[in-house]
Amino acid sequence: MHASTRPIWLADGRLVFGLSDPPPSQGELNLWSLRVDPRSGAPSGTPRRITQWQGVQFVAPTGVSADGKHLTVVVASYQSDCYTGRIAGGDSLLQNVTRLTLDDRFDVGPCWLPDGKSILFASNRNGTADVFKQAIGAPEAEPLVMGPGNQGGPLVTPDGARILYVDTPGAALGSDPPHGAVQGTRLPRLRVISLPGGAVHEVRLDRPMNILNITWTADGRGWLVIDQHRGVEWNLRKIDLDGKSTPQLPAQMWMYSAAVSPDGQHVAFTSNTGSESVWLLDNF
Repeated sequence: MHASTRPIWLADGRLVFGLSDPPPSQGELNLWSLRVDPRSGAPSGTPRRITQWQGVQFVAPTGVSADGKHLTVVVASYQSDCYTGRIAGGDSLLQNVTRLTLDDRFDVGPCWLPDGKSILFASNRNGTADVFKQAIGAPEAEPLVMGPGNQGGPLVTPDGARILYVDTPGAALGSDPPHGAVQGTRLPRLRVISLPGGAVHEVRLDRPMNILNITWTADGRGWLVIDQHRGVEWNLRKIDLDGKSTPQLPAQMWMYSAAVSPDGQHVAFTSNTGSESVWLLDNF
């Protein structure tokens, strides 16, 4: 199924709209036109691609000049990168937050290796999702798993001897929040089951949350969660066993996942950056 943006109707009988590209680039959009019969409203002919842009995640026509020769278009692109930061004490935010991945594609789902010196993540820098390894402070990543389809969600065994990942021909990386987001958890409570015995302990949170990602802290005394608020901002919060939440970062635009280093001193997380501009097209 293709994603599309709201069309505008031109005086010459054409509809102009944004439409997602075919796989494996369905996370990107380009501008298309379709001629429509003015009397019946039925399509006449086949859609025609107007632009050949790459790396654009949103495009939508906004207006046309009175003479019909100029079209204004909103173009937006965004990317996701892996960052790391040091956990501070008390109610402090993360310290020394640094962008690790320096390319211009989607890098998501960081997972620490047991030595705490490198992370694994999924990236679509080769067109489809593959798994990469990058040492903290290194300028480039090393490919670990490559191939057709999408490979993502890497998890490492505690001894570092094995890596689990998901291999799927699913949607393009970056089109939707990846890696099994826990959707719709708005009730302010968590439940912990003790093993053995199965005793249940309920944790009442101090605020409503929509938890997209949750992971234990290294000491087992709480959690890091990604909380989506009002659908427009994402927050990284630390929660203790009593349900008290403490922000770890200022609100972000699009945050997917977070992971605590084995020594409990650092966090790797994924966040998006974006840009938006207005273009004027001729000869469309």
